[in-house]
Amino acid sequence: MMDSCGNCEQNSDVKGYPTLIVNVPVKDDEIRFDRLCGLTCSQHSPYQQFFNIYGLILTDKGHRYFTEENFCLTESEFNDDNFKLCWENTDIGITVESRWSMCRETGIWSRKDIVNNSGQRRVILLRMLSRFVLSSSDYDVFSQSSQWCRENQGSWQKLRSGSLSLCSKGARTSQLASPILSLRDKTNNAGAIFHILPRGNWIIKVHNHPSEDVIIEMGESDETLNIELSPNQDFELPEVLIQPVIDGSLETSAPDLHYFLSEKYFASSSKTAPMVYNTWFDKFDSLEISELRRQMLTAKEVGCEVFVVDAGWYGLGDSNWFQKVGDWRENPKTAFRGKMKEFADEVRGAGMGFGLWMEPERNFSN
Repeated sequence: MMDSCGNCEQNSDVKGYPTLIVNVPVKDDEIRFDRLCGLTCSQHSPYQQFFNIYGLILTDKGHRYFTEENFCLTESEFNDDNFKLCWENTDIGITVESRWSMCRETGIWSRKDIVNNSGQRRVILLRMLSRFVLSSSDYDVFSQSSQWCRENQGSWQKLRSGSLSLCSKGARTSQLASPILSLRDKTNNAGAIFHILPRGNWIIKVHNHPSEDVIIEMGESDETLNIELSPNQDFELPEVLIQPVIDGSLETSAPDLHYFLSEKYFASSSKTAPMVYNTWFDKFDSLEISELRRQMLTAKEVGCEVFVVDAGWYGLGDSNWFQKVGDWRENPKTAFRGKMKEFADEVRGAGMGFGLWMEPERNFSN
């Protein structure tokens, strides 16, 4: 929570969790973060001599690389549970707005960053990552690998010197890795969990070098990023959630995350998901109508409410269905032979909903 001077202190209304402490020095164009979820933020930085943004952002415009010393704080607003910070680089005409808000019940912070082209010429961004800088210490790091049939394989390990990179591919949120990272200080068991709410491919990077700060960067993947901003156009980075680690345990912290997401994003959703049958459960991508009818009757008998047809129904041409992901037209040569509507009517006539498996974020590139 924050007082009238802009100092953010721990508050007992948040279950006693250590949250975020912000010190605002005398100069109006400087701001410093001291603690984040019990972890000590950078007290010095190898990249600068001043506090300015204290490592909160990173941007790459063409062949020019900008960090905190290139931006000047132009605006700051502090309220009980939220604050806003704005910085500007007049040389290149970029303004960055960072909005932070806190949930009292869970101690979770939400961070939303927006970059704006405040100049008169177009700007092309090759990298724009939200940043967190922590003082050097003895950390453990938690991450999760993820792939088909081996989703969310998480483990703790010692944060060693060098760099760690987590990412996704194919616009799949959990393909290769899951968008979560946690650091836990072994000296006091304090820790923070960082969650990205992705919009397409994402990346998380951790840089740890002896006697220097630990730098965490996360957001939109910069592997092929090429965002062109016209004058006064915005680009919104993926939302980042920062959550305290309770007693050094991710499992103990999980209910707070579930509560936060349920209340903020799914409050109006149905509390009970329908009972779904998916054709992949039987013979994977085999979609013979006679077999589907048998599955449909059995699914109805055991109480399923929705019958979902999985991969293999879409895409024109003779190539494998996996190569046609993103072409969401019915394939007239396989599966239903162009008569999927008739089968869907049968399913609905049996009293169940009809569904199709698809990944709307995937683009057809063939």
